[in-house]
Amino acid sequence: DWTCCFYIIPVVLMALGFFNFKELSAERRRFFVSGVLISVASAIAAAMLTDLGIITSIAFLVLGGTVSFAAIKDLREKALAGVTLILMTVLFNRGIVLWGYGNQWDVWTVYEVERYVKGGPTKFLVTDYMTSKMDEVNIAEFNQYIGPDDKLLIVGDEWLFDPADFMFTEAEISNWSVIDTPFYNEEMLHYFEINPGKEPTVVAVKCWFGNLDISPDSFIMKWVEEGYEKVGDGSYFRFYRKAQNAE
Repeated sequence: DWTCCFYIIPVVLMALGFFNFKELSAERRRFFVSGVLISVASAIAAAMLTDLGIITSIAFLVLGGTVSFAAIKDLREKALAGVTLILMTVLFNRGIVLWGYGNQWDVWTVYEVERYVKGGPTKFLVTDYMTSKMDEVNIAEFNQYIGPDDKLLIVGDEWLFDPADFMFTEAEISNWSVIDTPFYNEEMLHYFEINPGKEPTVVAVKCWFGNLDISPDSFIMKWVEEGYEKVGDGSYFRFYRKAQNAE
């Protein structure tokens, strides 16, 4: 979560908005307060209803930061140098790169930005070489092993997987959880029992060039091995297809 500290920017913007609150017209006050309240409620809901950390949940304050520009308009005119200095300090301190995102295993700087993603759900995003290469490889392998009529379940390493991976293919999403750090237990089987149409035909398990990221003795892998057959090892995913004799 602490790698997401640039989410603090909306907090700074809202603080500046409240600093200039007394100078606002009644209409602008209502606009500012409404946006901030909706934003804060969203952040609280995200923190309480998901497994996202507090720092990550602060990202839901973006709306509050956006409406704050209306509140600090006059403040910018009265104290342009001070407000500019505060905002520039925050921006440079966090090292923000527009439309960029980083490799999940590394923290990199602006100087390491080498290319952009050429396809898939993250097309045209500016990033480092390894991240763009992994996306290109995953797109090719997902379309090699998964058809548009399949139902796909992605299995992470019991800690995290990127939900955007589902967008590498046209297959239907069969994940039983909307959270990117799902637990694999009997509740998953209960979900498929009451929603038989969502049972996956293909399971993609995260790996690293043939080495699984998840223990073979785990609940989810035992379930996969019992009902699915391995059809191929990709670079970053191992692919299983539902066995013909499986119920």
